[in-house]
Amino acid sequence: MPVGQVTAKAKMKKLKPLNTTSRYRAIQDALRAYIMDNQLQPGDRLPSENELASSLGVSRNPVREAIKSLEALGLVEVRVGLGVFVKASTLDDILTNFAYSLLFDGRSVSELYEIRQRLELSYVREAVQQLTDESLHEMERLLVEMEREFAAGKDFAMPDLALHRVLFRSIGNATLIKLFDIFTTIYANSRHLFQAQPRDEMADDLQKHKLLLEALRQRDEDLVVERLRSTYTRLPELVVEPRKTNGATP
Repeated sequence: MPVGQVTAKAKMKKLKPLNTTSRYRAIQDALRAYIMDNQLQPGDRLPSENELASSLGVSRNPVREAIKSLEALGLVEVRVGLGVFVKASTLDDILTNFAYSLLFDGRSVSELYEIRQRLELSYVREAVQQLTDESLHEMERLLVEMEREFAAGKDFAMPDLALHRVLFRSIGNATLIKLFDIFTTIYANSRHLFQAQPRDEMADDLQKHKLLLEALRQRDEDLVVERLRSTYTRLPELVVEPRKTNGATP
């Protein structure tokens, strides 16, 4: 099928009129569903704005805004004079949009840290088996940076996250590392949602990371699992949202 042509199908599924006041979101959902239901591929053209507005029973303005939003998400692309086409989204596009969507949602951030904790524990034995001296030295450097930040009365969460990332880098799972990068982006941009971590808890956290490095130097898988688990402390209380969280910090 030539690029730019609607996929030839015996029976294309139709768009249904909307009967909701939340039309902007509903139009986005309808367009996503249309793409999936008809199994449209990158390069396939969507109906025109007029056709979409008519099928959905709305004016062109909300259709245009919904298309702009989907374009920003990397799901479609608008070609001037040609129309709107399905775009080949990459995993990076998806993860970046996912990260942005969580920047103002403290509860989801907390839940994401719990997910990250479980991911680490499921991969840690393999990480120990694949750990290189180069990665270990880099982790030791990051631990020194954590100590330096703590001595200066600063938060050492960023080098902490980087240390965990290095530990799992040796596995060779690029998608896992991308997820770690997303965790870092979300944490760096959502710290205003949480209270500052007490100084004594930071000191205890730092000591537990020192013990983790000792276990890694020994390549003792059982000990590494135990000490990695001990580094997971509770997130500070949310400032913006009153609900207490059960997430974990690095």
